[in-house]
Amino acid sequence: MISGGRLITESTVAELRGQTALVVTATPPDAAARCAAQLLGDHRVARDGDVLRLQAGPDEAARINRELVSAGVEVSELRADERSLEDVFLEMTGRKDDDDAQ
Repeated sequence: MISGGRLITESTVAELRGQTALVVTATPPDAAARCAAQLLGDHRVARDGDVLRLQAGPDEAARINRELVSAGVEVSELRADERSLEDVFLEMTGRKDDDDAQ
């Protein structure tokens, strides 16, 4: 990754993006959060309303979905969430989107 003509980091795309998370929208959200915490551990589950952000890879999605449904949870969305390379670049350089427009 180059910024201002200087090499700021050299890595693979996967390493730059960091860990993938799963985003799950489910009801009832309390039951979904409890079930996910039992599967993954409390430290890997964050909740914002009806949406869970799970520190888990796409390879765990089918198992998580199956366990949620078995627990009586209705899953309306389950998708992988990765940081874009643009987000990584902006984070590493301290730039914001409006800086690029000027």
